[in-house]
Amino acid sequence: MIRCPNMLMVGAAGRNLGKTTFICRTIERLSKAQAVVAIKVTAFDDVEGEIIAETQKCQTYKTLQGRFMVTREGDGPDEKDTHRMFHAGAEKVYWLRSLKSALAEGMQALFNQMHNDGVSLESACVICESNSARKAVEPGLFVIVRQAGDDFKPSCAEVFDEADRVILFHGDGWDINPNELDFSVDRWRLSEEVTAIILSGGKSSRMGQDKGLLPIGGIPLIERIAGQLHGNFREVLVSGDPEKYRVAHARTVPDIEPDRGPLMGLLSTLRASESELNWVTTCDMPEPNLAFVRKMIRSIEDCDAVVPVDSEGWKQPLIGLYRKGVAECIEKQVADDKWSIRDLIRHLNVRYIPLTSGWYRNLNTEEDYQHYLGQQKD
Repeated sequence: MIRCPNMLMVGAAGRNLGKTTFICRTIERLSKAQAVVAIKVTAFDDVEGEIIAETQKCQTYKTLQGRFMVTREGDGPDEKDTHRMFHAGAEKVYWLRSLKSALAEGMQALFNQMHNDGVSLESACVICESNSARKAVEPGLFVIVRQAGDDFKPSCAEVFDEADRVILFHGDGWDINPNELDFSVDRWRLSEEVTAIILSGGKSSRMGQDKGLLPIGGIPLIERIAGQLHGNFREVLVSGDPEKYRVAHARTVPDIEPDRGPLMGLLSTLRASESELNWVTTCDMPEPNLAFVRKMIRSIEDCDAVVPVDSEGWKQPLIGLYRKGVAECIEKQVADDKWSIRDLIRHLNVRYIPLTSGWYRNLNTEEDYQHYLGQQKD
């Protein structure tokens, strides 16, 4: 799976839902301030490399040379999707045609072509129109356009559970304005009606210094995390001493009782939160995976909390999602002088979900920190 946090991927549940129009309006707005790269992916059904009979009749399929094919698109009639993207203001437009069995190879070839054309694969503003490409690429944001009550076409049904947001089409527009999709600091942002909480403090005994204040690219780690969360949540809160943790794009909330650990930090920020749902992370986790966070948000339903479980079976409540009312449960627990967050989740209605492989990474030691710094330089 190719990770591309600077890519917005837009799929659709069916036809005539205004997907390309939605994309073009986004391109038109963003291209006034920055270069936008647009991608169209057309995937053809095949069985172990053999194309199905129905697809053989498709005129677009007849243009495919080999198992996949990448072309650079330019000006032309507006009715062609790639031409519409170009006219909307995209600086570069690419079209990948591929057998579904070759999508991973095709997407890699596309990225190689973009790199050869001088596109920064880490920071360029990229918009991709596709359902099927989600099986080969993990974008920064994946949205699906659908109309209520309609069935899903197969290519959408295969990846529907991966959608960060479903956008409803209602005949002459959508329930999300394209202006709500923002791209800044190499990331796509779509605000959730959720508060993000960064728990600071801790003894940092293995690190030997306050992990939240470790400099990354000239700014404290905790501020780097807040910057990534900003614009994706209703608000960002930091638990801790406001004098010590002055963080851009966040509000610092002092603990009701200092030096009582993460449970007190959670209680204090839940009390200060303006949202019913609150996602928690720690100040030593430098790369929050927002796609996974949105999956947690979609999973909570009528539960009190959603807690990830790692590959070894360990529950990770310090990167959980909690309802604001959980604060009352915490107050009852601390009144009995019980300060374990694991005790808390045993008394809640919790949904446990598997933690995405490779995401759970925190900086516990000086070695972890130096290794991470080295990766940033690479």
